[in-house]
Amino acid sequence: MGYDPDKHRRRSIRIKGYDYSLPGAYFVTLISSGRTCLFGEITDGQIKLNNISKLVDICWLRIPDHFDNTKLDEYVIMPNHLHGIIIILDPYGKGEAFADNDPNVVGTIAANASPQQVIYETNNSRAGHAGW
Repeated sequence: MGYDPDKHRRRSIRIKGYDYSLPGAYFVTLISSGRTCLFGEITDGQIKLNNISKLVDICWLRIPDHFDNTKLDEYVIMPNHLHGIIIILDPYGKGEAFADNDPNVVGTIAANASPQQVIYETNNSRAGHAGW
């Protein structure tokens, strides 16, 4: 079943008044033109990516090469879209809005790390999030 704008009414999940240029972790979705399955196909419940998806992968991974104040987290390429988490760092050196990805390092995600105000304690005794 294809996308039908008359059936699939989508509403924005953006927070009104929030400045999305601020440092933080952002979940993004990039969709191919016309939602065409350019990046591969699903066969037997498994995604089979193609050469175009390899280019998408390379371009995604090179974002920090073009934007010094970005870092990438998890992402997945689907037949007609990409989901990913991009982290915008503080360009003024006031601190990073992400924890170190090294599993041996316990850190803090700043209270401004996302519009959802994700906060993790450094001792891993609890992890909290609001709005999810």
